[in-house]
Amino acid sequence: MAKAGNEDFEVIEYEGVGHAFMNDLPAPYDDWESREKTQGFPPRNDAQVKLAWKRVIAFFDKHLK
Repeated sequence: MAKAGNEDFEVIEYEGVGHAFMNDLPAPYDDWESREKTQGFPPRNDAQVKLAWKRVIAFFDKHLK
């Protein structure tokens, strides 16, 4: 990003979560346990989800007003 001329960015990694960890539903699976077992994802981490959504909303507030 910096090489492209954008100095206003932040890269955030969320520890201990799987792909699409912010999804509210375990779809296409019936429950979270099936999703974890089939795909090998860690259990849903509500604290990480809350933090990620807080950051998304802050980003929108900053850049979309």
